[in-house]
Amino acid sequence: MAITSVFGTTRTKPMELDAYSAYDYKPMFRDRQVGQAPNWVDRANKRRLEAYILLSAFLENSAHNYLLNDQDPDSRREYGDPRLIVANLVDAVIGEDATVSVRGARRESDVDKDEYADALQDFFDRWIDNELLLLTIMEVEEKAVGLGDGVYEVAWDANKGRAVVRCYDPGFYFPVIDPSTYDYGYPLKVHLAWEYEKFTGSENDTPERFVRRITYELAPYEELGVAPVTHPWSDKPATHTCLKSDGTWSFENTGSKVYLDLDPGRAVWAVNAEGEQVRDLDLGIDFLPIIHLPNTISRAEHFGRSALHDVMQILDDVQSTDTDLLKSSRTTGSPPLGTESPVTTDSEGKVTTYGPGQLIQGKVTVIDTSKNLDSLLKYIETLLKRLSTNIRMPESVLGKLRPSEVPSGIALALSFGPLRSLVRRMRLARSEKYPLLLKFVHRFHMLDDPSLRPPAGRLVDEGIPVVELAFGQFLPSDRAVIINDIVTLFRERIISRHTAIRLLMEEAGMGIRDASDELEQFKTGDFEGARTLGEAVESPDTAAEYLGIEIAEVDQTRIDQQERETEAAVAQAAARGFGGGGNPDDNGGGNKPPLRKPAAKTDK
Repeated sequence: MAITSVFGTTRTKPMELDAYSAYDYKPMFRDRQVGQAPNWVDRANKRRLEAYILLSAFLENSAHNYLLNDQDPDSRREYGDPRLIVANLVDAVIGEDATVSVRGARRESDVDKDEYADALQDFFDRWIDNELLLLTIMEVEEKAVGLGDGVYEVAWDANKGRAVVRCYDPGFYFPVIDPSTYDYGYPLKVHLAWEYEKFTGSENDTPERFVRRITYELAPYEELGVAPVTHPWSDKPATHTCLKSDGTWSFENTGSKVYLDLDPGRAVWAVNAEGEQVRDLDLGIDFLPIIHLPNTISRAEHFGRSALHDVMQILDDVQSTDTDLLKSSRTTGSPPLGTESPVTTDSEGKVTTYGPGQLIQGKVTVIDTSKNLDSLLKYIETLLKRLSTNIRMPESVLGKLRPSEVPSGIALALSFGPLRSLVRRMRLARSEKYPLLLKFVHRFHMLDDPSLRPPAGRLVDEGIPVVELAFGQFLPSDRAVIINDIVTLFRERIISRHTAIRLLMEEAGMGIRDASDELEQFKTGDFEGARTLGEAVESPDTAAEYLGIEIAEVDQTRIDQQERETEAAVAQAAARGFGGGGNPDDNGGGNKPPLRKPAAKTDK
């Protein structure tokens, strides 16, 4: 159907307004020519996969492949600006010295010590090193920031004897979402499907193509006719169990079927380490071990948006201007000449150009093109400033600002405001994802190692401690100045002690896991604060409660005896010379001349 606009222009296809409409300025994307998605992908996901293809081209300096022929794609220059943006944002989101922490672990006070949380912290410290978790996180984050989505899979590896975390391309991720509902919950069924080739190794080998599909589904126990199971992480029976299927189809056997409708009878089903066929295999867990990581907050849309989403056209203009600069610099370095004498030609009839030291007869006119170069340089500076503004990343982070050009420290700090807000939103989108991933790892290990299960009664009283990824500091700062400012604000009673600790965590990058826990540990040794509190309310019990201790009942007779012994010792010391100015020797006998300090000097 054609749509006629108010300007009289005609579109051959209906306008689509969706999460990827920002890329429709590319005719090849709008006309579905950026790279056809496989025929086994359903129509609802094809546009998403084509958007991933286009974004990947920008990240790999290959966006010129999606220019029309009349735009001279072969001469287009791409200098890695999209990849720089993504790399800087990934570093900012993860921050420096990101760590995995268990709430309540490694408290200094014996009163609040949580041995189970300490054991979990020790376990995760070992597991992270063995699994190289931070490397996997960086790989997934690059996909999430660059393409809009990332995907984790948590699985048990029988050979390694531990849970493993795998990274998947978001183009392999196909959740089954009911379009008739507006539910923010997690899908009950997820497919991971991709196409690959296999060579036989013979000469002139034609690769055989395959489609592999891994399916996770939460099935109700009622429908399976199986008695519910109570897992170690819950005190109630589970209502669902997770079924896994892992099949491979020859590409010729897929026909026109999409990944949802592939014929099970033509699949080659995987076999696990125990020799079981992985087809509707009960994993013995009540969760889907797939974590979808959107780059942006997207509870309603499910899929996220790339960091490049809003600046694709600016990046195209920057690349176009870079190309023009290259062409203009050539004419500026070797300007065109106009001569009165006839031009010379080579054997093929082409006009020969001039070179160093060459003599030219007659009047020569040099055509100055340097002004065009100056105009292009000013234009690209304008584009880069617009790019910096729209991606909310200051020029100093993009490497466009020299240290000598910074007007002041305050001005530099203020320039980080938009980036700080952006990173806060990106971390908020991830706030429930990483604790979920670490929770799944813990649950897999609870099934294998009873020592990691919560002690009896803990599920009802305290629950299992939350395990989370603590992002690090990402902005440059003068730590000494920041700490001094925080101390001054606290000393002047402008901020509370809790706020001061939180600022030390967020602004100064101090290695504090939790502000509330740190405050409680501080109280256990704050004797001066306890004394002040006790005197203010005239209650030793309140001071003891502040310190987290109990006042023991002491026999009054013992106190009286101690007082009498003290009085006797003072009287004996006075009799031996302390009261008369004498100075007893170290053995307590004999009077010696008193030791006197030198007289203080005066001006008189």
